[in-house]
Amino acid sequence: MPYGLTATGFVPKPYEQVLADIQADMRSSFGDSIDLSPDSVFGQLAGIVAERVSEVWDAAQAVFNAFVPDASTGAGLDALAAVTGTLRLPATKSTVTLTATGTVGTALPAGRQASVAVTLARFETLADAVLLAAPVWGAASPYVAGNRVSNAARVYQCAVAGTSAGAGGPTSTSTAITDGTVTWRYLGEGLGVVDADAKCTVTGPTIAAAYSIATIETPVSGWSTVTNLALAVTGRDLETDANLRIRREADLQATGGGAVQQIREAVATVAAVTEVTVYENTTDATVDSIPPHAVEVVVLGGVSADVLAAIFAAVAAGIATYGSSSGTVTDSMGIAHTVYFSRPTAVPVYFAIALLKDADAYPIDGDAQVKAAIVAYGATFRTGWDVRSSAFAARLFSIAGVLDVTQAFLGAAPAPGTDTTIVTSSRQLATFATANVSVSSSDAAP
Repeated sequence: MPYGLTATGFVPKPYEQVLADIQADMRSSFGDSIDLSPDSVFGQLAGIVAERVSEVWDAAQAVFNAFVPDASTGAGLDALAAVTGTLRLPATKSTVTLTATGTVGTALPAGRQASVAVTLARFETLADAVLLAAPVWGAASPYVAGNRVSNAARVYQCAVAGTSAGAGGPTSTSTAITDGTVTWRYLGEGLGVVDADAKCTVTGPTIAAAYSIATIETPVSGWSTVTNLALAVTGRDLETDANLRIRREADLQATGGGAVQQIREAVATVAAVTEVTVYENTTDATVDSIPPHAVEVVVLGGVSADVLAAIFAAVAAGIATYGSSSGTVTDSMGIAHTVYFSRPTAVPVYFAIALLKDADAYPIDGDAQVKAAIVAYGATFRTGWDVRSSAFAARLFSIAGVLDVTQAFLGAAPAPGTDTTIVTSSRQLATFATANVSVSSSDAAP
């Protein structure tokens, strides 16, 4: 059998054949009577030499594979993919915005850490921050969603716009406080508040559902409470060889193919981007809100400036961009261009769970585990996925002591009363938070 570089590829000589060839050469030189048994001196010498020669064949195979995308691995695949401009996506860390409350004027140096209550995943702030005074709640005042106020030595954020009551204002720690026609959400203790960008302390797809970060790991005098108002942008592990091969092929096709695929691949390589969908309108009329001869790029994750730059570099001249977000990109000639794209619209999902439990097996924190299981499954959702009650209920049986899920109501508003599936559009993303899940567990016989 021919070995080495052949017409059909590289054929390495196996160790057994290398050893047999060396033994044959030794018999030819020293006679057929030479003792080549494994325990003999010559036998052991032949084995040592065969092992070293076999390593050379393995190295030659690796060198050959470095030029074959389907066989190359590791650094060899990196070098091969780089030839056509595809670089392995590095591991990234999940990012989130932390909302800290406490004493006005408290300084939070960069590197302050807070963790997710259930998984203990830690996030640390990226820049120095100072707690600033939240405006004092006002009677009979109009408020819009996102407004923050302080009242009763606590900070609240407007969840539903309206006009406040004539007196009192929010005072509890509830997630839905009615005040006139305004609905408030408790943020934390104190009169000061600040938002601080944070990053997970480890790389990979660390999940932090909205309102799940609640433990201060590096206390600072005057810092009382921490939370996250939105789901963390999930990081990723180092791209695998298999995924790099697939993306390399897609890049090659995009370069010589349609613009839609090229735009998608360009934006998908932006750090922290986890999902990209590109819609195009090739007609002379507005279709699905997209103007004529324009593209809409819907992006989940990533820094907006990086997303804008990637879209501008990929979209052909003369093609308009469309979306609910925009920014300016300056080209190499110093000319500023406004680029548009969209973020998926968040659809908060609320649950009302009722279950039967075996009191002897159900954990002390069983209700909290139920909430965590729902949020963990919800964190896997992608844009446009519908939310089905049965799919979430099934996850709860993995918790010790759960005998039956008698009710799994869900809805887009607090206190849902049905198990009707929540249907999302191609531009909507269902979001989940433990604060939006109520659990009622009752004892029952197994």
